[in-house]
Amino acid sequence: MTHRLYTRARDTEETHLVFLGYSGSLDSVKMVTDEIYVTGGDGGLHPLWFNGLKKPMCVISIEHGGKWVGSVVVMPRTDLIASESSGAESVHRSSGQIRLWQADLQDRTLTVVAPIPLKGFGNALCFDRKARVLVEGTTRN
Repeated sequence: MTHRLYTRARDTEETHLVFLGYSGSLDSVKMVTDEIYVTGGDGGLHPLWFNGLKKPMCVISIEHGGKWVGSVVVMPRTDLIASESSGAESVHRSSGQIRLWQADLQDRTLTVVAPIPLKGFGNALCFDRKARVLVEGTTRN
C-alpha cells in the first residue's frame, strides 16, 4: 500500500511525495495538523504520518485486534482521534469498536482514551463542527 501527498509549488508546477506503509488497502485518511495525519485500513493499523517523512512516525496495531479500520476522524482543533473497526466473528454475527485516541505529537504516540463497543460493521465517523457530538454509521448484516 502506498499513498501520495500532492502539493502545488507554483501555479503551473505540481509535485507529490510517495509514502510507503503497510500492505493492504487504505480506507481512511484524516489530517491531525497541517503536517501530520492518520490513516486506517484493512490491516488494523493506525499509522501517524508527517508530511516530510516517507515512513510513519508511529504505528499502532494491537488495539483493534488486526481488524479492518474503516474510518478515522479527528475532532476539530484538537489532537483527539476516533477510529472505527469492524470484524466478522461468523457469517451472521459481527462486532466492532470505536476507539478514542489521544495523539501526543511531541512523543509521536497514540494512546487509547476510551473504547466504545458497537454491533455491526462500522463504516463512517464524523464529529460535528463544534466538536460536541461524534456520529457513527453502522451496517448490520
